[in-house]
Amino acid sequence: MRRLSWIGVTLVIAACQEATSPRTGLDALRISVRAVPDTVVAGSPADILLTLTNTTGHAVDIYSCPAYFWVQGSKGDLVSGSRTGSCVAIGLPPLHFEPGESRLLRYTWFGAYTEAMLPGTYALYGWINEDTHASPPARVTVQAPAP
Repeated sequence: MRRLSWIGVTLVIAACQEATSPRTGLDALRISVRAVPDTVVAGSPADILLTLTNTTGHAVDIYSCPAYFWVQGSKGDLVSGSRTGSCVAIGLPPLHFEPGESRLLRYTWFGAYTEAMLPGTYALYGWINEDTHASPPARVTVQAPAP
């Protein structure tokens, strides 16, 4: 009888534990970014390709502000793009991802911010909703325009 009591107590405790939940929302997405071409003349267009991939075995809905990118200098300074810390997605429909589904978002960037950037190599990041949900850095090189 005692053994049955322990089994019952164990079952009750296990039933009261929170189940380990699968990754959901933004944590379920892998974010990657690249520039095409990865060397651009300041003021000339390059495509910024941002890929969002559901890394889980289940469908995921995220309520998202637009995904975007930022370009960062060697000292960590924002030199182009947008790196806002948060957004409000009120009224926007969710983005739905089936298991393993990827979405490619394309932006045009001109190797500039408000004026042409200095020649050099920069870090390029893609992000969605907040900068804590960002891609690993990709490299983009900016060259000076021909005189």
